[in-house]
Amino acid sequence: MPMTDFDEYIKQGEPDKKEKSYIWQTAIGLQQVDGLKPSAYLIETAKQNIEGYITFKEAKNRIDNYYKMLSDRKIKTGNGANVGINKNTLNKSKIINTKKLGVKR
Repeated sequence: MPMTDFDEYIKQGEPDKKEKSYIWQTAIGLQQVDGLKPSAYLIETAKQNIEGYITFKEAKNRIDNYYKMLSDRKIKTGNGANVGINKNTLNKSKIINTKKLGVKR
């Protein structure tokens, strides 16, 4: 399964960026297990969060709004459902990765 360039953040080793990268990779990986492909918008928003330009809450709001907009368009045109990273997926990935990193929450 090809990964995004979050691996580069992990290699750089900055603790905050490294943890956020693991969290996003895991969240996206959980979506990919279900056969879902993340959008370029989601990837770019994740990168902005990793870089510290936006908070996790802001990233989630942007992604939610983006997929809601797409969903509204698809309902009007009769196309299928949309795919987003939901809060539960990100929370699960935080739990998985903080255990992996030995971080207690």
